[in-house]
Amino acid sequence: MPAGNRNTMAPMSSERSPEVEEVADWLRATVGRLARSLRAAQGSSVLSPSQREVLGIVARRGPIRLAKIAADEGMNVTMVSRIVSQLEDASLVERQSDLDDERVVHVAATRSGRRLADELRRERTRVLSDALEGLTDRELRRLIDVLPALDAIVEKIATDRR
Repeated sequence: MPAGNRNTMAPMSSERSPEVEEVADWLRATVGRLARSLRAAQGSSVLSPSQREVLGIVARRGPIRLAKIAADEGMNVTMVSRIVSQLEDASLVERQSDLDDERVVHVAATRSGRRLADELRRERTRVLSDALEGLTDRELRRLIDVLPALDAIVEKIATDRR
């Protein structure tokens, strides 16, 4: 979408407009660049991007089942298990058997895992805060106004994937 038209779009109705594909492409590219920028800001981390993501999920939502992480994040259970093993080797998470069904494994962050996840989250927040400082009051207000719509998009995508 041309830069001059970005700020003049009217809200879309529930009917699909001709602009939907263009907006979707622009949004995907922008969100992708944002995610890559945040990952690059933590380039010195000893964890891979996938390990940081799984650690963050476990620290935020754990104890959590491996299958739940995989389903919610659209990942392969085998890959999640491999990542959890790496995090476990680093003493950042621990596996726990389910009290009702020993075949079920939950993953919980250790104290050092929670501490590292908090540090990583604070660093990403700092990078974003620094960038937001460069916005005008009007730009910041417009960003705040669009956040609920972005949350709704994420929820719709997650729901459609299940």
